Amino acid sequence: MSALDLRSAWHAVVPAESLRDWPIGASVLDEPIALVRMNGTVVALRDVCAHMNVALSGGWVTRYEAGDELVCPSHRWRYNAAGRCTYIPELGDEQVIPEWAAVPSYSAREHYGAIWVRLQSEGQRESNELPQLPDGRWHVAAVQAQTWKAPAQTVLDYFVMQAGNLLGSGTLSACASPLAAVWVKDGCSLAVMVSVTPLTRKASRSFWIAAVDIGIDSHLRTASLTQNEFGHAEFCKGLAHRLASGSDYAATAG
Repeated sequence: MSALDLRSAWHAVVPAESLRDWPIGASVLDEPIALVRMNGTVVALRDVCAHMNVALSGGWVTRYEAGDELVCPSHRWRYNAAGRCTYIPELGDEQVIPEWAAVPSYSAREHYGAIWVRLQSEGQRESNELPQLPDGRWHVAAVQAQTWKAPAQTVLDYFVMQAGNLLGSGTLSACASPLAAVWVKDGCSLAVMVSVTPLTRKASRSFWIAAVDIGIDSHLRTASLTQNEFGHAEFCKGLAHRLASGSDYAATAG
């Protein structure tokens, strides 16, 4: 699998609920990423200010007339959602922003309870789509990240084996992303998705996403799912831990 294939693939990075009013820092394929909500959408910028390499994820978002902007915590340089610097305090009233005052931006989406990032620029060839669950009204019941002391492909292969062992008979769906897979349990509205991102040659990060289809039965159509309403809800919440437990590869969960 080439580095280009990985950079053009979507990677689950953080649980969506962890990205709220303040930016957070993350890493995708050794690229430092600042994740932030701006103008009602998820934005991913390189987490290095163009001025003095300060982490933009340590800053904050302020709303201006032109829209939300990410403010660097060091010298208050401001960036829009495209990564262009829009304001430099030291320039005063004469804001002639140099061309180099910008940071790379990346594709970012909120999808199935996780924030997904693709390092390939928006203007380049769209070679991969986000991993999808089968048609249905899916309610995400659990999202859990796991760090592994193993290569990404090994972790994905382990997931495929464990999904079959724990969930019984089911269907493994191919995904456009090279390091993602979906397992749908036969005779049950339960699905599990995994996305794996390499950290190093011998370490990787995975996201387990367990979901139930609340469109199967009318009594399941509720905004919040509890164990009493659907017997698999509690099973979903512990599924990621059970997939990793007993593995020689598992390192930490978070």
